[in-house]
Amino acid sequence: MSAEEKRVNLTCAEAKECLNVILGWVRSDDSRDASVQELVPTGSVEEAREAAGNDMVALMTRVYPIIATLTAAAIAPLGYSKDGAGVLQFERSVQALLPQDAELARLHSELRSYYLPAVVFPPPNSNSSNP
Repeated sequence: MSAEEKRVNLTCAEAKECLNVILGWVRSDDSRDASVQELVPTGSVEEAREAAGNDMVALMTRVYPIIATLTAAAIAPLGYSKDGAGVLQFERSVQALLPQDAELARLHSELRSYYLPAVVFPPPNSNSSNP
C-alpha cells in the first residue's frame, strides 16, 4: 500500500457527514465553497443530468465524473487521496458500513440516484414470447 493509498478507518458518522456534504454540493451550487466551485462550475450537475436524461451510459459519462470530483473534494479531509483511487476506497468503506446504518444506506442510495437511473425489472414470467 503506497503513501497515497493509506488506510482510513471510516466511521458511520463520518460517512454520513461526508455524504451529506456531497449531496449538499450536488443539490445546490450555493453550498459549495470557492475551492469546490473552481472544480465544478455552477449549474454543471443539473446541466449534465438534463443532457443525459435517463440514459445510463450518458449519466455515467457526464454526471458521474462531476459527482466523483465533488466526492474527492469532500473525502480529502478524512485522509483519502483526492483522486479516483481515493473515491474508490471511500466507496468501498461506505459499502462495508451500509448494513450497519439505515440512514447511511439512504444517503448512499440518494447520491447514487444522481448518476445511476432507476432500473425497473419486468416481473418474472412476463416474457410473452415463451408460451
